[in-house]
Amino acid sequence: MERMNEGTQICYAVLRGRANQQLFEEEIQKMKVLDVAAGIRKDMEPEIQVLAYCVLDNELHLVLQTDGNQAAEKYLDKVIKRYEETCIPENDAVLRIDYLPGTRHFPEVNSSVHEQGIMYGINRKAMHFRKSTMHVLKDMKSALRYCMKLHMLPVKEQIVSAPEDYWWCSYLDYLGRCWLPLTNTGKLLGELDVNERQAQRIIRQKHLDALAKLSSNN
Repeated sequence: MERMNEGTQICYAVLRGRANQQLFEEEIQKMKVLDVAAGIRKDMEPEIQVLAYCVLDNELHLVLQTDGNQAAEKYLDKVIKRYEETCIPENDAVLRIDYLPGTRHFPEVNSSVHEQGIMYGINRKAMHFRKSTMHVLKDMKSALRYCMKLHMLPVKEQIVSAPEDYWWCSYLDYLGRCWLPLTNTGKLLGELDVNERQAQRIIRQKHLDALAKLSSNN
């Protein structure tokens, strides 16, 4: 796999409800948050690309590729704000956002709250920043590993027996589904093979291998 262009960054981010609230428990909520994420991604293109996603009842996982240091924070902040404004009627609903591995662009803050992430209330004021660094990947190999990790989450959580059975992750996008203009699958598929269909077969086999390994460990 080739090295990424200079200035390009990839991060793995997790958006969660405060106190583990089940903000995406209903399927309509999962669809809405993905629709919000897709709309904002389109507005910010080409500054931000979504390489993979997975929505669980209380979490939205994303693998993002950005062209700037602050693009990920800006994108995720907009997702939170628009989702709160359009999809959360309760005034006490709060979202927490985790950056994994993190970002050194965040300022360090003094706080007695030992909870990772940024806390956003309905008034849009940040309560706590995570003290960590964003890991800048040298190539797309790690991006592919994180993408597969997201796709296998519903299996690990015992929601489904195979990743293709879960509608709310980007695995089916990599197999040719185009139901939502959110995921840029070409980035990783192009690294696997110049032929799209062959690349889809390769990534499918990688997921089958991961599933077999997970089954044997259990």
